[in-house]
Amino acid sequence: MSTDLRFVCSCGAVTGVLRGVTPKTVNRVICSCSGCQRYVRALGRDEALLDEHDGTDIIQASPASFELKTGHEQVACLRQTRKGALRWYTRCCGTPIANTMDTPGVPFMGFLVGTLRDAGGPPSSDVIGPVLARINGSYDPADAKRLRATTGALVPMLFRFSRMLLGWRLRGAHKRWALDWQTPIEREVQITGAVP
Repeated sequence: MSTDLRFVCSCGAVTGVLRGVTPKTVNRVICSCSGCQRYVRALGRDEALLDEHDGTDIIQASPASFELKTGHEQVACLRQTRKGALRWYTRCCGTPIANTMDTPGVPFMGFLVGTLRDAGGPPSSDVIGPVLARINGSYDPADAKRLRATTGALVPMLFRFSRMLLGWRLRGAHKRWALDWQTPIEREVQITGAVP
């Protein structure tokens, strides 16, 4: 059975819904990349959204399954490098919404699990599935702050995610893409390591 997950920013101005979530329709990973860490820290959300190893719990989903309901004018975006991910957040209160690539050719959205809710609160593993891999972790055992990536689980997870991406594209998810939330002027993305 699928579940619809709600997105509501901290102040309530921006709302959305991620529809039809099951462990088979989303891909769940813990990302320990420095970009994800800087993103939530710049928004002041590190205590709530980073785990004890500075990882972010993310579900990757089709952009066709997400609808932004209210607060379109409060949606902003940044990228930390010229080729980096687009990181969407709310201007009103700095709540992260999702990460995307800057092209519809790769149709996925990465939602931070800590910003989504089902009827009983944060979504459970029964709804979003287990963590399939820890990605972008440190491969240096001397780096105690970042947990090693789960290399054994990485290949099956990447294969699974590639199949999902292909399926989303074949079903037209690339035609319903996050940048459609914005007007052409607002699509200009600031290249910055901090939230404007």
